[in-house]
Amino acid sequence: MDDISAQALEIKRLNEQLAAVRGSARSVDGSVSIETDVNGRITDLYLADYAMENGPDRLAALIIDRHRAAVDNANTEATRIFDAPVDIPVSPAAPAANEPALRWTPSHLRRDDTYQSNQWHEPTDWDRRR
Repeated sequence: MDDISAQALEIKRLNEQLAAVRGSARSVDGSVSIETDVNGRITDLYLADYAMENGPDRLAALIIDRHRAAVDNANTEATRIFDAPVDIPVSPAAPAANEPALRWTPSHLRRDDTYQSNQWHEPTDWDRRR
């Protein structure tokens, strides 16, 4: 099998595994539980009957906090998948055997206007108008 076919199979395998990745986070009091995919989209959300007892601002802050934690958990799992060793033949042009050929970049860093040349930068007003 040539290097391109091996890479295509590896990319397909990674995509299939990433599609199944979920991160979850639950508040200490159990009032909020969130599950996300690796792109940060909410795939499940539970709000207990008593979630609003401390007011809407507290609930909103709790949802935001638990969403961030769930996304972090999903990204940790995605990174683990990318760092797992694979049985792909190493060619002279390929990276060293102990170095992954592909790396995981969290979705919030993949946008062209905020992540260029492996360097994060805050979007400018010009970027935001695009």
